Amino acid sequence: MQRILSILSMLIILIAANACNSLTGSSNYQAPDVPKELQSIEERGNFLARHYWDKSDFADRSMISDKQDIEQAIVNYLEILRRVDTLLADSSLNALLGRMEKHGRQEVYSYFQESLKRHLYEPNSQLRSDALYLQVATFVSRDQHSDIAEKSRAKAIAAVINKNKPGHLASDFHIRLTNQDTTTLRQLQGTPMLLMFYDPDCHTCQEIMETLKTSAAISKAVDGKKLQIVMIYPGTNIDIWNKHQTSIPSTWINGMNPNSELREKELYDLRGFPTLYLLDAHQRVLLKNTDPSAVEQVVINGEI
Repeated sequence: MQRILSILSMLIILIAANACNSLTGSSNYQAPDVPKELQSIEERGNFLARHYWDKSDFADRSMISDKQDIEQAIVNYLEILRRVDTLLADSSLNALLGRMEKHGRQEVYSYFQESLKRHLYEPNSQLRSDALYLQVATFVSRDQHSDIAEKSRAKAIAAVINKNKPGHLASDFHIRLTNQDTTTLRQLQGTPMLLMFYDPDCHTCQEIMETLKTSAAISKAVDGKKLQIVMIYPGTNIDIWNKHQTSIPSTWINGMNPNSELREKELYDLRGFPTLYLLDAHQRVLLKNTDPSAVEQVVINGEI
C-alpha cells in the first residue's frame, strides 16, 4: 500500500509540473488544478481520476501533434487509474471515451483507441490491464463512430478477456503427458495449480521457469503437495517439445495440447508467452495473466 501511495504521490507532482508547463505553452496536455483543500494522496488521486482531462479539447487535432507529450499524459493517467478504486477507474475511462465520441475529432478518438490498446492490452506492456481494456473494447464495440470491422475486433477482444476471469471455472482441455498418456485439466483438480502456457524456445519463459525454481515458498508448496505446477505447450511441434523436456523439473507436470483445441477454440487468452493462471483446488481462477511474485505472495499468505 505504501508503494502505491508513493507512486501516486510522484505522479501528482509530475502532473502539477505539467500544469505549470501548460501555462507557458510548452505542453499540449493541460492538467487540472487540484484543489488545495484536498490534502491526502488518496483524495488528490481520486480527483485526478475524475478530472484529468477536464481542460482537454478533443476536437482540436493539435492535442495529438506532439506524440511524446500526449503519450506521457496518457501513461500518467493510466498509472493513476491503476491505483484508484476499480469503480472509479472504470467510470473515468468510460467518461473519457464518451467525451471523445460525442465531442472529439475522429482522428483524436482513433489515436486514443490505439494508444489505450497498446498500453493496456499488448502482452508485454508494463501497464497491461485486462480489466481496464475490457472497458475500452466494450465501449468501442457499441460506439457510433467505429466501423463494422473495428467493432467486430473489439467484440472479439472483449470475448477473449471475459474468458477464465478470476472467480470463474477454468476451461477444460486435453493434455498429452511426457509418457504419452492423455488426460484433461479437470482430471488434475484437487490441488491448487499454477498453470503456465509456454513456448519451449521462448527466452522469457525460461527466465520465469528459473524464477519459479528458485522461489523457496513455491518450491516448498510443490514439495508439500500444496501446489502443482502444470506446464502446457499449446503448439504442435512435438520435436521441440521433446527437446526441452529436461528443462522441466520432475516435480512439475509437463504437457502439450494434442488436438490444438486451445488455439482453434481460443479457450484461453494466449496473446504471448508465458501466460500464467493460478487456480484453486476446484480449478476456479484466482489470478489471471499473473507473474511469479504475485503467486509467491498468495502462497506465503496461505491463500491457497
